[in-house]
Amino acid sequence: MAAIPAGDAARAPLAVLRTDQTVATARARLEAAAVPGAPVTDRDGSVRGSVEVATLEAADPALTVGEVAIDGTTIKLDK
Repeated sequence: MAAIPAGDAARAPLAVLRTDQTVATARARLEAAAVPGAPVTDRDGSVRGSVEVATLEAADPALTVGEVAIDGTTIKLDK
């Protein structure tokens, strides 16, 4: 297998959701970006995990993304 520079392998996500967005807003963002899921950040910018469209489709549209099941662990950048 050939080596791939990290800068070539990594790319910015097409959509990033926030824990305080409604499920309805989050679904609309994912559908507009035509992606099956996205990372989720809190208001401080810490990554809280990710969520898939299927999870949002099964949730009450009035809930916030933070109130539905988010896969992952918290990741925070050193400052």
